Amino acid sequence: MLVRAIGNALPPRHDPVRALQNLRFTLEHEQLEDEEMATHWVLNRLADEQVARQFRELLTEFGAEFTELSLELETYAQAPFHVIVEDRGVDQVHLEVTSEDQWTKNQNINAIYGSKNRYALGINVARNLMLDIANNSGARWLLPWDQTCFLTRESWEQIKHDLDHASPDQKYFLTFIDRLKEKNEVIFSSNFKPNPWEEPQIIFRNDSIERFDERLRYGQRDKAALLVRLQVSGIWDGWGWSSWERRHTYANMSKDVGGSDAVSTTGYVLRLYSGLVSDVEENSASAGFWREIRRAKGVIALLDKLEERVMREFYDYHSSNLLVYDEGQLLKYKEQTDANEGNELVSSLVDDADRAMQVSKPWTVTSNEALDPERDPQVFSNFYDHKEDALNDGDMIREMAYNTTALALAWRLTGNDRYVVPKAPNE
Repeated sequence: MLVRAIGNALPPRHDPVRALQNLRFTLEHEQLEDEEMATHWVLNRLADEQVARQFRELLTEFGAEFTELSLELETYAQAPFHVIVEDRGVDQVHLEVTSEDQWTKNQNINAIYGSKNRYALGINVARNLMLDIANNSGARWLLPWDQTCFLTRESWEQIKHDLDHASPDQKYFLTFIDRLKEKNEVIFSSNFKPNPWEEPQIIFRNDSIERFDERLRYGQRDKAALLVRLQVSGIWDGWGWSSWERRHTYANMSKDVGGSDAVSTTGYVLRLYSGLVSDVEENSASAGFWREIRRAKGVIALLDKLEERVMREFYDYHSSNLLVYDEGQLLKYKEQTDANEGNELVSSLVDDADRAMQVSKPWTVTSNEALDPERDPQVFSNFYDHKEDALNDGDMIREMAYNTTALALAWRLTGNDRYVVPKAPNE
């Protein structure tokens, strides 16, 4: 059984429009004409309900069987951030970084998002589900492949022949990918010749014991880790594996294969056109690097959007609402004030807010001059018109926290926008 996962498009790595176009192309043109080959699709935690609906409708239109792994925002919200990066045991969030290249920066952000990535993108969870679906169908051979994988009849005939004649000790096969660099219709050309070279898809026999490691997030050698454990050599051997990754790969080789040449290759599979310029899809180190950069940026962008949804939909955050303080309790104070009760408390708060309005400079570190090389404790200080001396950093932060709170509460209790709208410099 061939099972493919449909995940979230991740621009700038993927063109979102192409995902639906590629699925339609597959449903229309992948004609294997083999009753022994069943197909299935898994919708893998699609974040955009409108997009998910379009995929469901398209699959239904062609009578294609599918299973959906839904994305539950509450579950996503409960996934923690990784302040301590598990690969190195380093507090990456508070680490003082002097210089950081684009690759390192994106990888560090993705590591902090680790648990959230594993849930929202869940690539290896989806792959293992695909294995279960295929196994439960009674299939002898299980093909848990990526969504844009397209099989030609020629390739399938070769794969089928090799699987039918596999020796009893062959539980795994590899099928390498040819990444299309132009529109999908090129495969109909008489001049088209596949050039499979990309990181392969894996075929499992139904009595195989290996599974994909769900501890690896999307983009963290999620498939290559299993290739290593199956003793398959490739370009991934030259990647910079961390000590944590090595403990789960090179130090944990599979006992389900007989040696480094135990996993054979068969056929080829096409990866449909991504919609990006051909240079990005080339078989070169530089193209591979930029694919990874684009993918990392796409993951971060998706998770950033989900974080915004969590704040708005799960925590009910909105710029017109207070996030920390109880709006209902504030309303009671406001009603007491309107009824001439509790005026003293509110008046005191308003006085503090008025005093906070007298700060002559903004309360942001970025608005100050460059960091003093001597690390003077008053470098980030601001001045009050009514104070003779500058406050040091610690006092200033405490003042800032209180003053900001006083301004927000005074605005909420009085409805006076002057407490939340910055005044003009000449006012």
